[in-house]
Amino acid sequence: MRRIRNLAAVCVLSLLLGGCGLFSSSLLDAQLLVQGNLDVVYLGQPSEDYLELVSATQEEARQDYEDGVWVEMDTAASYFYIDLELCGEEISQRLFELLCGIYSHASYQVGEASETETGYVVDVTIDPIDIFQKMIDEDYDAAYEEIWAVSDFTSATEEEYETAWAEFILDLLEARLDNIGYLDPVTVSVHVEQNDDGYYAITDEDFSQVDWYILSYGE
Repeated sequence: MRRIRNLAAVCVLSLLLGGCGLFSSSLLDAQLLVQGNLDVVYLGQPSEDYLELVSATQEEARQDYEDGVWVEMDTAASYFYIDLELCGEEISQRLFELLCGIYSHASYQVGEASETETGYVVDVTIDPIDIFQKMIDEDYDAAYEEIWAVSDFTSATEEEYETAWAEFILDLLEARLDNIGYLDPVTVSVHVEQNDDGYYAITDEDFSQVDWYILSYGE
């Protein structure tokens, strides 16, 4: 299995979140911007101070959160070889709700900001969520053998086969949702810099790096 990152969509999201409003040249503002961006993307629960900083509403933040989950859906579906277009709305909804549940366990600690020549840098320590790795390492092989032993897909349509495969993967992941753990922590230096429009935002590369570690897909 391999992970296909939708980097373009992630980068667009980070620019949207970081560019909601200008903030004054302040170390505290840079720290708050990073904390708020991550709280929006992974928890959907930004502080009122962050919303005031970027001139946004809770409704806008919630929409950004849901957009982020949809981006992750494409990534997860690609990783597990799920064709969402062939599976139908029920599978998409299950995957959406699963990822919301996984994201609720996102764990990160935002450090203090330091000034650089081009803006600010904030260290973020991440506890990568282990649910995908644990499922693959501990559940997948035995379950895969079992499903092929008891199922006959010779007469199944492409849609039926894709749906059965998606249900197999979702069943394994949903069974682990209440026992999520974490891998060894990773620290990422996140740079906050002005973009061409004069707004401060997390750089695309750093946001993608944080996103890579939050929910670990393994190597």
